[in-house]
Amino acid sequence: MVIKIGTVETLNVENWQFTPDDRQELLETIGGVVVQDLGRVPEGDKVTCTVNIRASDKDTLFGYWNNRTLVTIIDEAGNIHDNCRVKVTAYSYIPHFGKYYNLSLEIWRL
Repeated sequence: MVIKIGTVETLNVENWQFTPDDRQELLETIGGVVVQDLGRVPEGDKVTCTVNIRASDKDTLFGYWNNRTLVTIIDEAGNIHDNCRVKVTAYSYIPHFGKYYNLSLEIWRL
């Protein structure tokens, strides 16, 4: 499966993990517990994944990262996520295929 990041279409995507921004926590007190609930904030949702891209798309994707450009992400289910920031957390060449990159990404909804 593939995802689309702005104008870049990945060759594949692995380990797609969606982490919702739910700001509630359980606080232990003497003699009991208290729930602190600051709400659900969809703009703070985060996705992590690993993708492979063509070397020809590297500059575009790195431009989104370096310039902090907000892009639209279309996931493999066809869901559209607008106003997302892409953060490259690691990248490498794919062994024996120097014209392709493997990237670890964080995608933040803003």
